[in-house]
Amino acid sequence: MSHMRTIAAAIAVALSVCSVLGATTQPRAAGAQREKICLNGVWDFKAAGTSATEIPSDGWNKLPVPSSWFWYGTELFVVPDGDSDHAWFRRSFFVPKEWSDGRKVKLLFLDLDAAHKVFVNESLAHEANAMRLCLNVDITGLVRFGEQNNLALWTQRVESAHESGIVRSVYLVTTPAVHVKYSHALPSVKDMTLTVKTRVKNEDTVARTVTVKPAVRDNAKTVLELPEVSATIEPGQSVEVETSSPWKDPVLWGFGPYGRPYLYHLCTQLEGEGVADETFDRFGFREFRTDGAKFLFNGKEYFVKGDLISRAWPVTENPEFVAAFYQGMRFANVNFQRLHGTNTNSFDSPYWYQVADELGHLVEAQLCRTRTEPDDPEHLALWTSYVNYHFNHPSLVMWCGDNESIRPGYSTDLAQAETVMPGWNRLASHIRRLDPTRIVEFHDGCALFAGVHLGVFDRENYMTFNIHAYGNLVQAVQRAKRDYAFDDSVPVLAGEVFPFPANIDMVADPVGTFIEQRRRGQMLHKAIGDLAGAGVGGTILCALEDVGFLGFSDPDTLQLGPWSDRILVRDETKPDKPVIGNRECKVKARWPSLSGEGMKIDVVMPHCGATGGAGGYGFNFNWFDPTEPMFRTNLIDVMVKDAYEKADGRQEPPLGPQRAPQVIVCFGVEGKPVEGAYVELFPQDGQAPPPSAVTTDSDGTAWFHLWDLGRYRAVVNHEGRMFEKSFVLDARPKLTDKPGYDYITWIDMGGIDIAKRKAELAQPAELIGETIRRPEELLTGGGMEIWHSDKIGGWDNSPVQETKIVKSGKYAAKLVGNVAQLVCHIKMDPGSRYKISGWIYKGAGDNSGCIGLRANNWDWLVKLDGSQEPGQWEYVETTHTATGAEYYFYCYNYYMGDDAVCYFDDVSVRRLPDGERPALQPGPFEVGNDGFIGHWLICGPFPNLLIERDSGSEFLGHRNDLLKEYGGEASFVPKYGLKLRTVFPVGGPWLEGEETLTWRDVHGGGMIQLADLTLPSRGITVRPPNLVCAYAACTIESPRAHKVKVAIGSDDGNKVFLNGKLVGENEVMRGAEADQDIYPAELKQGENVLLVKIFQHVGDWVFCVRFLDEQDQPLRDLNIKLPG
Repeated sequence: MSHMRTIAAAIAVALSVCSVLGATTQPRAAGAQREKICLNGVWDFKAAGTSATEIPSDGWNKLPVPSSWFWYGTELFVVPDGDSDHAWFRRSFFVPKEWSDGRKVKLLFLDLDAAHKVFVNESLAHEANAMRLCLNVDITGLVRFGEQNNLALWTQRVESAHESGIVRSVYLVTTPAVHVKYSHALPSVKDMTLTVKTRVKNEDTVARTVTVKPAVRDNAKTVLELPEVSATIEPGQSVEVETSSPWKDPVLWGFGPYGRPYLYHLCTQLEGEGVADETFDRFGFREFRTDGAKFLFNGKEYFVKGDLISRAWPVTENPEFVAAFYQGMRFANVNFQRLHGTNTNSFDSPYWYQVADELGHLVEAQLCRTRTEPDDPEHLALWTSYVNYHFNHPSLVMWCGDNESIRPGYSTDLAQAETVMPGWNRLASHIRRLDPTRIVEFHDGCALFAGVHLGVFDRENYMTFNIHAYGNLVQAVQRAKRDYAFDDSVPVLAGEVFPFPANIDMVADPVGTFIEQRRRGQMLHKAIGDLAGAGVGGTILCALEDVGFLGFSDPDTLQLGPWSDRILVRDETKPDKPVIGNRECKVKARWPSLSGEGMKIDVVMPHCGATGGAGGYGFNFNWFDPTEPMFRTNLIDVMVKDAYEKADGRQEPPLGPQRAPQVIVCFGVEGKPVEGAYVELFPQDGQAPPPSAVTTDSDGTAWFHLWDLGRYRAVVNHEGRMFEKSFVLDARPKLTDKPGYDYITWIDMGGIDIAKRKAELAQPAELIGETIRRPEELLTGGGMEIWHSDKIGGWDNSPVQETKIVKSGKYAAKLVGNVAQLVCHIKMDPGSRYKISGWIYKGAGDNSGCIGLRANNWDWLVKLDGSQEPGQWEYVETTHTATGAEYYFYCYNYYMGDDAVCYFDDVSVRRLPDGERPALQPGPFEVGNDGFIGHWLICGPFPNLLIERDSGSEFLGHRNDLLKEYGGEASFVPKYGLKLRTVFPVGGPWLEGEETLTWRDVHGGGMIQLADLTLPSRGITVRPPNLVCAYAACTIESPRAHKVKVAIGSDDGNKVFLNGKLVGENEVMRGAEADQDIYPAELKQGENVLLVKIFQHVGDWVFCVRFLDEQDQPLRDLNIKLPG
């Protein structure tokens, strides 16, 4: 998007003294009609119960803009009725009298995600029933010049999104009637030329002939003038013109061997009779393209060392966070970021590209399908806005047209390719027409090459073979190449490399966490090495944002992110100060100003250690607290760093070394800060201006991000009164890994006490909402005190934060509606005893609310009902001996009706001191009605190392006889309580060494869950564990001898022995379903010994077995016994 500003010559004012402040009435020259003012700040806000057509007259609260009013929204601003499906925003803005000179006055919203209506001075200015990107609303006929004006916006909530409201920046914009719509720089390193495409729009009432004069500036110096080009434009029309010029000696934008992050400005002047306009667009001279199976960056081979970021979290939508995030990524040798939005309607903030431009990092943009069909005209229009706005960023090298919508078996069957693929082809053609310089791809869209063969997808639109591979990655890539007859004409890009992270409690289980993180790191290290060795063009990890920068850097050092030293609770009385718990809290984010660009989230949620060893999508980075590190590294980061260095033999260079200058102007009158004034920075040396003017916040501060150095003049327009002060920027700040805001230049124009503000910013960040969790407590945030918008940390689903009906503390969780629920994943140790307790308050509805435990198949294992009488708190409690089947803890409006309201507080699942394990239940047991065997002796986990070969994957646990020293699998006779010795070798996700395993019983339904077969002494505590196997056995009593079929379903593979004979095996990776493998066998009359071996790769670990007759009907006359 252009940095569209006033022509410097038209506004320059000679000042004899730098640092002079005073009122001025300096008029603007004729034709100086381009303005852009950022209206971000704290707006009036009201949600729920309000009309969609009538602007509320009272009951307004406050909310920052941009932000979201629900899900991942604000914390410290009160949002009553935050679960509303619509909301209103309101603010006033001043329109200078001199703007009535014929220019167009508009509002620019970068992203409105849903249906919305815009009102100016109580009149409807615009409405739409769906999202709009880069929305320009012409309000020229509605504003009052020389006065304050009222802006109100109504917007719907997006149920499937992570944010709703005004989620990106808002600007007040003026342009001449004939103006530059965009000006795009198209550099070619191959030809050493620069092409400029400029679109000019005529909103005048008569035809205009214009001359476009592009030039390149390096700070204030013009280094290239391109040939002028002229065109005549009819009223209401726009025309794109093009001009090119050789450029012999540009500084190449890049990093390391490819260049350095050197930025120019494209200055585009528009001249003609009655025409005057000028824009500035920052760009870099670089070229990123493909050459056969390789990526070329400025003509040199480039290996994509990628990671992704799920950028639909408000914490990520600010340039200060982005700079810290990229520094963490570069530590791990990541040089490429895929912007992967979990909210498909999310429009990228420009900061991902702006900061990457400045520091030297590559980025891929993604805009997923917003309509049913990919070539829907409205979706294509969104892509037009998307591409034009982000076009000139040199860091942006790829456009992603969609994610995982085209792969066979997902949503597109190749049999339907001729009807499905043309739409995707039209989308790709549209994007490439908008931008012929960048790669267009579809993540996991390698199947589109089948469309190339069928003639329904253009070969020139097929620019990468992007695959999300799993299992044996090299084999998966080779298989996909064969399936689609791929000819290696474009690079192969492994678009997601996933380490299958498992939930784990880092505080309660540090050894298991260390092993799990080592496994993830080893898996990613091997994947990168194998794929690079197989000739792919790069890999994108999924993702260090989640599994990195948290946990263990070595076996003795647990860290929970930047604030770890304050969050971990230690026993200070012991010499080694062991961890005995952790603080569940929020960290109050500190900002020098609430004005200017970007979301300014008010709290971050540091990792509490209990929700899976995950990084929290950005919350493990610190950009604001100078007393703590920016990030802390873990095993995974270090292993990824090593793997990426070995992939192309090159260590990535540090980012920077400089960052963009930032300026905060502090304005006040008579010693009091002034809110709502317009602050503008005018270059005095011919350099490019900042992207926009800024509106002061309640502290009278205006925050600017600049690039060019030199003399500037700060001019403040306070309701028509002008104030000014000059200053000099003579150097860009050095990029360091120290958080905080030391790099900011402060300009005092009578506002806040700057020394006091800087001292406040230097203090340690405040921890708020603090509670202590001990390792024996399984629930995170069960006190309902730690909220992040309308979510409780560590829980799924979104309750309402209740402040009035509360049992203890400040908050309770309110569930509204039939079967509304709040869910926490848990892990219980089989045989251990737990106390389940909590408080339940029924507000309305049938039946009662409840808390309890459920299995993976949703069966209730414990269910505690509250009172059926409304209006009182009811305490419920029980003890429970775990079986290993427990997966979820629920707070639940259990079939209470649509008007149900229930409150929950102080819920707990707490482990009690261990008692004796229940005695064996030997049977006999009947098989179920469906014939499935629900009672077994089991023993495990045994090691199951994975060896990947070109021919496929070999699982040693499956292939080797792990019972060899006990007579072998075929002749082994299991017995309850029998102990077996096994050795865990080097190279697996465990602590190496010898271990003793014990046969025990398990009882369940048809599908037997093995996830609880953990081994804490070997660090195998993840549920389900990875790369292991187990034996299951029972005695089958048959009333007669006959031929049968053993029907087994398993996740993953299996081996089946009956009466000492191997009847069948299948070495496979898959999910489990009934009767996947059918093995012929014979049952003898009386007792039969059945031994089953189930091996595990990653993911679920379950199996089911039954016997069928020769007509494939289940045998129901069998009994099951467990030998003890």
